Amino acid sequence: MRRGSEPGEDAVARVRGYFERNVTARLAMAYYYQEFILGLAAPQTVPMIDVVIALDLSGEGAVSDYKKLLQGFIWKERGHARDLADFLLANGLLTPADLDEARQVAAENERKGICEIARQRLQYRPKGKGAGA
Repeated sequence: MRRGSEPGEDAVARVRGYFERNVTARLAMAYYYQEFILGLAAPQTVPMIDVVIALDLSGEGAVSDYKKLLQGFIWKERGHARDLADFLLANGLLTPADLDEARQVAAENERKGICEIARQRLQYRPKGKGAGA
């Protein structure tokens, strides 16, 4: 990680503009960082595959691609993955309202069967569901 690198002076505006243009990216990041948004002790990210399924994203690399793009907007380089959640939260770029919206979309996708189709498309098997189960 490149600790010496500071965010660009227009980083907040660039990310805010991107999230305004790309709602899917904002919701994906909110879903991915939900424990951080909720302020849980020792927060963990949601597995990327779960985000992809819940929000019916294009593929397994979508969340990673969003993270890389955001790091470029903020630091103009990669290597700040651990700093990304802190930056987004500290600057009000991800909020509990974003998480609520992401969870509503995920619940609606589950209700409509979209998540099941995504699981099949990605050949996803939840943990504990072996071939013989």
